[in-house]
Amino acid sequence: NRGVATIIDNNTVPIISVSNPTVIEGGDLVFNVTLSGSNFDYVTVYYATQDGSATLANNDYTGLPLTALVFDPGETFKTVKVQTTPDLIIEANETVILRLTNPTNAILSDANGTGTIVNNDTAATTQEVATYI
Repeated sequence: NRGVATIIDNNTVPIISVSNPTVIEGGDLVFNVTLSGSNFDYVTVYYATQDGSATLANNDYTGLPLTALVFDPGETFKTVKVQTTPDLIIEANETVILRLTNPTNAILSDANGTGTIVNNDTAATTQEVATYI
């Protein structure tokens, strides 16, 4: 006698996403990288920073090279920190991108996290300038 068995794969592919943090210039942008679904295997995704309106050339932040981020089985949360640089330039808020690439054992729902660097410099008012003359 023979029997036929059907194995139903009800495991879903884990999904990787990244947050869009905000920080006052000079602080760390903390990008939360999360994995939803069950991971019974190691999950790897690579990340690197990319200029938005904030640039490495203007020394707005410290860039991160292409680096592997590994989730152990059952792990669902990691952080990536990007140091921003304080300055005395009066400017608009700026952005830097954390780009995720090449996932293994998972898929990307959002490959880019946009970090916003909030300017904390203000112009001196006419009254303040007159006081120092």
